[in-house]
Parts: sequence; C-alpha cells; structure tokens
Amino acid sequence: MNAFKTSAIAFTFALLSAASLQAQSTTPKTFGTSLYRVQNSMKMRLSVEKTPGETVSVRLIDQDGKELHRESIGRRIDKYGCYFDFSKVEDGDYTIEIANGAEVERKAIHLGSKEVVKAPARALVALN
Repeated sequence: MNAFKTSAIAFTFALLSAASLQAQSTTPKTFGTSLYRVQNSMKMRLSVEKTPGETVSVRLIDQDGKELHRESIGRRIDKYGCYFDFSKVEDGDYTIEIANGAEVERKAIHLGSKEVVKAPARALVALN
C-alpha cells in the first residue's frame, strides 16, 4: 500500500513537471489584435497592441490575392488603430493580415449586399 502511494505521488509530480515544461516551451504572442465594425457605417476598426521593438505590417487583401492596402507599424509604437472603409469596394471576401515575420494573424471579412425588397403594407385592426 505504501509503495502504491509513493508511485502515485511520483506519477503526479512527473505529470506536473511535464505540463510545466510544455507551458515554458510555448512562446507568448508578441501582438494582439481586435477587429470590429463601426456601428451604422461600412467601416471596420482594427486595433493592434504589440511589444515595443517589433515591426508589424498590416495588409488588406481581396479574394484574388491582390494587395489593396499596406501599412507598417514602427518599432516604437505599442498601440495602433486604423479604419478600413468598405463603402467604395465591391462585394466579396477580404482578408486583413497582421504579421511581424514570425507570427501571422488573419481576419476574414465578407462584404455582401442584398437587393432591398419592400415589404407589403400591413394593417392593424382592433375588434371590440
């Protein structure tokens, strides 16, 4: 019984050590992003927060792989924000790519417009 307890404790410590080594081997991300639509508009806001000393590039790519826009965020900037205006582009799929050479993060955007269909007029009648 005592040998079983010792083996169980040793096994538990081995698992904890393996989990600790695995957690240490994963490298933390050097930048974080958020993308959201600006209310009542055709604009998207991109926010990037990064560690100083890293250069990060931002690209807007269409569904054919054509680069529509490129920006570079300098080494001294740690927080960055920009707007993308989609009111003058055609319907389709777009990708915003944020990269620093080692890491790449992609945000997919689908732009589509539907034909507006007018709903028939409705009547409300109250009966007593």
